[in-house]
Amino acid sequence: MPSITLEKVFDDFHFGMSIGIPFRYNKKDYFFVPSYDGTKVGIIDLQGNMITINLSSSLNELRYVRLLDANMKGTKLYVRVFCGDRTNVRIRSVEFVVDLSAQTAEATELWTLSSSDDADITSGKTYKSAVIPPRLIIHAEENKPYIWYIDAKDGSIIAKWDTGFSTYNPRASFKYVIKGDDVYILVGRHLNTANFYILKLYSQTLTEISNSNPGGDSPNPALCSPFFSERQYLFPASGANVENSTPNIRWFDDDFSLVGTTSITSIYNKAHCYGFHPIGIDSDGNLVCFALIMDNHVEIATKSSLRILKISLTDFSIVQDILLKEYTDMNNTPIYANATYSDWSKLPLIDKENGKLYMLMHGYSGGSNALYFYEIDISDLDIVEWNNFAFYKTVAKIPTLLNLMVTPL
Repeated sequence: MPSITLEKVFDDFHFGMSIGIPFRYNKKDYFFVPSYDGTKVGIIDLQGNMITINLSSSLNELRYVRLLDANMKGTKLYVRVFCGDRTNVRIRSVEFVVDLSAQTAEATELWTLSSSDDADITSGKTYKSAVIPPRLIIHAEENKPYIWYIDAKDGSIIAKWDTGFSTYNPRASFKYVIKGDDVYILVGRHLNTANFYILKLYSQTLTEISNSNPGGDSPNPALCSPFFSERQYLFPASGANVENSTPNIRWFDDDFSLVGTTSITSIYNKAHCYGFHPIGIDSDGNLVCFALIMDNHVEIATKSSLRILKISLTDFSIVQDILLKEYTDMNNTPIYANATYSDWSKLPLIDKENGKLYMLMHGYSGGSNALYFYEIDISDLDIVEWNNFAFYKTVAKIPTLLNLMVTPL
């Protein structure tokens, strides 16, 4: 039976909704994590030991971090990110350089954008934005109808257009498909009666997906990791923003047609999903998923639980629910796994050979922000087809669907 074999809480490290990037150094695997306050980085091994390295010069808060690029050169790890800064009300790109041998780290702002560059960039937040690698950022702001296309290399604004959403702003996502005529991206809206939309990147048009609202909650396209295999692409998404709602998980195919719905009210009456990753398909043909589920919206929840869900690929119902751990003290609990606004920088690291799943989560310890590290034994799951959208041990590769430059005209 799957089980948590290691849980480590770093109560002095504010992770926030930051990145957690696995990398390999000296034949060992680690996670790189920057702190929310922009003063240090953490290097965590797979035994749950952390080394913290202070940055040579501190940055302001690292809010809702998105990965742009990560690579190793000799003893140095280079990581470029896109993130927000509410203190100075701006968005920006930051590069970290960590010398693992000398245990030193520095961070440099590569570019910034604020209201002085565009009068509508006023929140300093990036949690409704997404990166299309390697250098396109799709940015959205709170209470604004606009979508910006930003060049990740130099911060130049390529395009800005009005979606017609008024103050019910769009939500971008990393879920996209390249077709012959355009790039198609799953998009949401900050409105609890709204459906999901398809954004055609080059055409700058939005098409509503009928009957796709996630159970009376506002559609969040970046919630839930996709499932990619040689035979099938699935894009699950949900909502987790409205108190006392009952959001379900909606499933889309690679045309972004709605193909199924998973209700999670059997877990809790008003269950909300705050982390969801399809691990793979088992020998019974079910899709096996890791999930973090709360009994309501995160602000009023009284329970939080880590689970393995087996979901039928015939009707998308839950055929087995395996409880890993339940928390009833919300001052001491994980609250975001691969987050409500996630991308490929918040995925688990999976060791196929030994049947282990490693994941970082944001949570609370003693009521204060903390970083959670988990090792989960999944050796009994009998996975016959693994999700290609994940990090795998000894494979130093960012799991992206496409790796080319997309520059809208």
